Amino acid sequence: MLTSLVPSVLVFDLGKVFIDFDISRAVHQVAKTAALPASSVKKFIFDDGLENEFEMGSFDFVSLHRQFEAHFNIKVDCDALALAAADMFSVMPESMTSVNLTIWG
Repeated sequence: MLTSLVPSVLVFDLGKVFIDFDISRAVHQVAKTAALPASSVKKFIFDDGLENEFEMGSFDFVSLHRQFEAHFNIKVDCDALALAAADMFSVMPESMTSVNLTIWG
């Protein structure tokens, strides 16, 4: 007897497919939140490789926050920093239209 196989997880890449992101926006928002130059924030997070380590799961955001504060010798609210860093996404409407047509069409 054949039974229907229903996947328990569906995984796909949203970035620049269904969801657009603007790293520059995140850098500028983090810089504003921490009262730092955007160029310093970009260098620390992206140019020095910290973002890659974070994305690979080497540490969580709380640890990233601690490293950020220690590196710049400042105190900044962890939740405010997280919001500033994460508020860089927007839906790509043209992609969602094609998905709707594919799924429902």
